[in-house]
Amino acid sequence: MRLGRTADGSAELQAARAWCARSRLPYAHALFSLWLADGFVRLGHLYQGGRVLDEVLGGCRALGYRYLEGVATGCSPSSAGPRRATTSAPPSTG
Repeated sequence: MRLGRTADGSAELQAARAWCARSRLPYAHALFSLWLADGFVRLGHLYQGGRVLDEVLGGCRALGYRYLEGVATGCSPSSAGPRRATTSAPPSTG
């Protein structure tokens, strides 16, 4: 995602997240999710990043992963500082 290959990077991270979920590796799933969300936020895709972070925060709180919960809170779009968002809201449906 950092080299401008957003689609490739997000697809790889999403595949890694899916594998971790199937393998019942919640900590690794949360870690890959954080990388994906951070990439979205850094690229200005705040809506997508926020959705992934909400999922991570819920899982971390439920499982007691306080460190990753803190990392997810620090990655939140609201803490990202001023940026020009390319996709800050869901697409309009009508």
